Amino acid sequence: MKRQIAAILFVGTVFGAVAQKVPFCDTSRPDRMIEVGLDVGVGISSMLQNMNTAVPEVSDFSFTSGCMTSFGVTAEMPVRNYFAIGTALNFNINNYSYNMVILHQEGRTLNSIVSQSHFYNLDVPVFFDFRFNLGNKVRWHNEVGGYLSFGAGGNTKTRSYVSSTNALGQSQVTEIYYKRDYFNDSQSVINGVNSLDWGLHLATGIVACRHVMLKAVMHVGARDLACNYGVLKIENHTLNLSFKAGYVF
Repeated sequence: MKRQIAAILFVGTVFGAVAQKVPFCDTSRPDRMIEVGLDVGVGISSMLQNMNTAVPEVSDFSFTSGCMTSFGVTAEMPVRNYFAIGTALNFNINNYSYNMVILHQEGRTLNSIVSQSHFYNLDVPVFFDFRFNLGNKVRWHNEVGGYLSFGAGGNTKTRSYVSSTNALGQSQVTEIYYKRDYFNDSQSVINGVNSLDWGLHLATGIVACRHVMLKAVMHVGARDLACNYGVLKIENHTLNLSFKAGYVF
């Protein structure tokens, strides 16, 4: 019974805060010149790419998005209560992988490639924040802007398994292991990756009681990050989605 009463009181408090009459779009002057927040997030690190069509004779290809962990600090300058200009500095830990099977029918060889990437980057979004009141203590934030990203290290581990048939009809299997720098490596197995990125920053979320922040953030890369050193024409574009929780001071 005590738990039921506590749950009813909690729900009543939340709905009571939302139900209080405040303007949805508050055009009055803000009472603070700057707002600083700290946040931590988890999400999905991915890449829009064309390797399954750009690499010749690919018979099978699969790309797997990985986990992204983010730590950040945000600063916003409210112009009005409904509008602010903001920026942030985020440190991200990223992962993704892909598997590729290449079949050379004329040479009678089968090449299986398994690649895993683990890398770090710093991103700096600059955005406009449109704020709307959902209640006396709940504010809905919507961010639109762009971001710059700088590579901060990492590596790509690749295993290649080559199966072939010699002139005597005997099967042979060779395993090759590569470990390369993730950013700006001219000896990469398929393609290198530029360390500088930019693109679109989108976010939406809420701030409750002026301090507790929850939001979802998406980054869509506008720059082609692939460094092609051979005949291949690989294209890579960032696509990340993260969910963040933080505290606004």
